[in-house]
Amino acid sequence: MTPEARIKLHEVLAGVWAVLALGTTGWALYDNENKFLLAWVIFMSAYANVVGHWSAREGAAPSAEEGT
Repeated sequence: MTPEARIKLHEVLAGVWAVLALGTTGWALYDNENKFLLAWVIFMSAYANVVGHWSAREGAAPSAEEGT
């Protein structure tokens, strides 16, 4: 897999998780039972996925040293 393909893959996955984080957090806040605790757990779990994929995207990018 090329570095450009890896970068794009992790950009897409980070975006998907960001959308899921917002959607599920909103859904949890809409539900009345334990809404704040559930919303916090959902948001933090999804945030971890977004940050993980964004970090992997950065790690997939070619380094400046490779061009020399």
